[in-house]
Amino acid sequence: MENKDLVQTLNEKSFPPEQKWLLDISTAHFGIHQRINNLLEEVHNSPLRPELINKKLRGVALNDLWFYKSHPEANKALKAILTLFKDFLNQKLDYQNRQLTLNTFLEFIKELTRDSGFKMQVDIFAEGVLDILEESLSDDQEMIIYASSFLKKIPVQFRKNRAYSERTTTLLKISLQENIAIWQNRLNFKKWCEKRDEFFYKEHSTAILEISKVEKKLIRDAQKKLSQANTWEDLESIPDFKEFTDKLIGLIEKEMNL
Repeated sequence: MENKDLVQTLNEKSFPPEQKWLLDISTAHFGIHQRINNLLEEVHNSPLRPELINKKLRGVALNDLWFYKSHPEANKALKAILTLFKDFLNQKLDYQNRQLTLNTFLEFIKELTRDSGFKMQVDIFAEGVLDILEESLSDDQEMIIYASSFLKKIPVQFRKNRAYSERTTTLLKISLQENIAIWQNRLNFKKWCEKRDEFFYKEHSTAILEISKVEKKLIRDAQKKLSQANTWEDLESIPDFKEFTDKLIGLIEKEMNL
């Protein structure tokens, strides 16, 4: 089949108007056209195959972003891609696939701000970006905890505008609150060591007690900072899930000579 015949065949497929428009604007660029078509086909496939959608969405949102940004109706194209992220994240995804999708989404919005010509237009997309983040994190405790690291990486353009800085700050604060609650209620290095192995505990008892003291201090300090935090900058100084874990692992390795 010749390329033009294949393009015509692809165009005949039935997708919602916004998605069909994304397909139509790329007819002169075979590779881009094929990638968006393959993504849309997978999106509408049953049963849902999240791993494949993640891979194809990444190709469209990152590899082909230059094309959509350079299109005469770039704003419309980029909003359509935001909708693809939103619709996919609204599916019942497991933790791994939701995390992968949000990582790709973060890269996508970072790329929007790298281009100096687009930095002034970010406000056009901020509302949609924040809607996606709020909806994705609102009913998933695991993702809320993970988001404490994720949210700190959001480009400054998406959290400095007065119109929506309160929303981003609230998201980060809620995420950090969940982290501290998890640390306080579920983490207890001393108890974990006691249950693991009696001989291990006896051999490292001094180091374990020291680590336990530092662990509790880290939690107390984080609670205090959070209670006093009013701005994004205040919240940024509070250890997120990854930073807390890294500190604890580093302390364990040092005190136990592992």
